[in-house]
Amino acid sequence: MWIITQLKPIAINTYKGQVVLNVIGVDGKTIVNTKLDAVRGGNRFDLDLTNESHGIYVITITSKDKVYRSKLIKK
Repeated sequence: MWIITQLKPIAINTYKGQVVLNVIGVDGKTIVNTKLDAVRGGNRFDLDLTNESHGIYVITITSKDKVYRSKLIKK
């Protein structure tokens, strides 16, 4: 679980290809749903939730063969 106040860098190790980044609030509202191009190895994507309310969010990153999921608390 991550606790943030502003911009959050998301790091993921994956194969080259497209990944899908989803951020969903506890109310079920989709905040972010975007496709990103990843390179083999380490990747970093900046997640900007500065315009979103304080609360709990679920982050899901889906690659060709894996799903990464984590909770995030915005204070």
